[in-house]
Amino acid sequence: MQDPALCYNVILDSFSTKPMIEKKSKDQESNRYGKIYFIGNGDLGPIKIGFSGQSDLKLRLGQLQTASPSQLDVLGFFDGYIKSEQKVHHLLASHRLCGEWFEREAALAVCNCICSKETMPDSKFVENLLFAAHSVHDPRKSSEENENEEYSLSFGVACDLLRDYYYRIKDCSPDQPLPLRSWLLSQTERDHYIGALARDVKCDSKFPAVASLPEYLEYMRYFTTNPAVTRAVIEAWEECIGAIRILN
Repeated sequence: MQDPALCYNVILDSFSTKPMIEKKSKDQESNRYGKIYFIGNGDLGPIKIGFSGQSDLKLRLGQLQTASPSQLDVLGFFDGYIKSEQKVHHLLASHRLCGEWFEREAALAVCNCICSKETMPDSKFVENLLFAAHSVHDPRKSSEENENEEYSLSFGVACDLLRDYYYRIKDCSPDQPLPLRSWLLSQTERDHYIGALARDVKCDSKFPAVASLPEYLEYMRYFTTNPAVTRAVIEAWEECIGAIRILN
């Protein structure tokens, strides 16, 4: 009679010779390529930012729609790796509601920024950048002296900004709303004036969550008219829009 222990050993051997199903490594997972989509819940509801390996987003939309009582719509998408989806999530971390659902205004601003390829004509660019020229009034001087000084300061600051930033942000519309506050909150550890700005913004609960460049500068104008602060806000806005557009 055969020893039962030998039978069990044969069974164990048969399991050990079967090929093991390999799990995907983190590198393989992050290299998955597909579509990063922005799906809105109704006209005013939050936006889901997800990744789909399916070429037709209608299939993914149908899957989500079955579990939702509200009308869902694809607001935009771009082709990219799954790690691009993770970067968008990180950028909008302070606007996350639950899982892959984010506050509508901030998520829509990122969607429009990535999917929009609009640029601004030279004349309109110059006109829109002149908002950065701030005036300083000296109460010890007459209104006429102040007016002359205001003109030269505004003109000088505007010229400096135009010269320094013309080639850097000409292809971006200053009117494009961005979630600058959320991006700045990820920059607080930087040993740089943008890091200093980020730390100040972190303490300012009223700093606009989503706004255009003129609106951000107008907000800062209530606190200071220092051209260095203006420069820091513009550079931060430029880096933010670059961080978003590089995802596509």
